[in-house]
Amino acid sequence: MTQDLHEQRNALDRLLSKHSTCLCGNPSCVNEADCLVTMVRRSVSKRLLISRLPSVLILHVNRQEFCPQSGLPRKTRKKVLFSMELDMSPFCAFGGQDWRAVGSDGNPSSCDLKSSKMMYDLCAVIEHHGGAIGGHYSTFRKVSSGPDRRDIDAHWVHASDVLVEETTPDKVLACEAYLLFYERREL
Repeated sequence: MTQDLHEQRNALDRLLSKHSTCLCGNPSCVNEADCLVTMVRRSVSKRLLISRLPSVLILHVNRQEFCPQSGLPRKTRKKVLFSMELDMSPFCAFGGQDWRAVGSDGNPSSCDLKSSKMMYDLCAVIEHHGGAIGGHYSTFRKVSSGPDRRDIDAHWVHASDVLVEETTPDKVLACEAYLLFYERREL
């Protein structure tokens, strides 16, 4: 009797494996990376791509972590490297172009992706001073006399409450950034 059950299980497994993405043969099992039946762990990777980029890109730097000793959140002061310009094209589907305009025939390969670099310029940084429970925010902002923030006259200011003073790009890059604001560069 046990042999018959074993043969039936093998036949069922072969039948189900044709319709399953997992080697276990169970049609409801789609997680081949960590299947409980086959007990096989595999290396997998997942990649998310952005289909359309905004004119202003805001990046949040998570500066809170959980402290297991106290059971409370705490602020991390780890240095986060960021730059004055950011190329987003490696993170975009269709080279950063709008998916509806990739090609006249709807085919992404018919579009010239090399000319669609998505460059952003840093225009503001918000910095948090203090701990995880409370503190104060200040802002670094790039200002210019004209509409183009990339012009030669553009300079950086640091604003904290009523105090506004000129600063250098090096001080901006050295701050403990909490929010980064990038404006899309018009090519």
